[in-house]
Amino acid sequence: MAIHLGEGLAFGAAGVLGGLILSALMEEDEAKKEKPNTDGLQDLADLVKHEAKMALADCKSEEERQAVYAQVRSAIEELQGVMDEKSEAILALQEQKAEAGDEEARTHVENLRQTTASVRTALDDVLKALA
Repeated sequence: MAIHLGEGLAFGAAGVLGGLILSALMEEDEAKKEKPNTDGLQDLADLVKHEAKMALADCKSEEERQAVYAQVRSAIEELQGVMDEKSEAILALQEQKAEAGDEEARTHVENLRQTTASVRTALDDVLKALA
């Protein structure tokens, strides 16, 4: 069960993260450009925390608990690494456009930075809650 936990968290969270990043970049509604919708972020954090707590509750020993926690930590760190890598590539492109005077690209850059920071914080908070 524990082996599948990290994989499940990674796949589910990757979809939510991808959606958040893309929505921060491509949102067409002006009101949402100023403040990206991060409801999915809380859903992601809640899902990760719930699944991890369930897996930890099934542990029969401290060694199992530590192994599950290590898998959860590894999955979260991997997600954060992928998020950082993908957002850096998108940021580089948007920053070039912003430097050329594209105000919409400037907004996208700000939104992506805020969203990325929020996702990182939420995932860090999950690890703290499980420790």
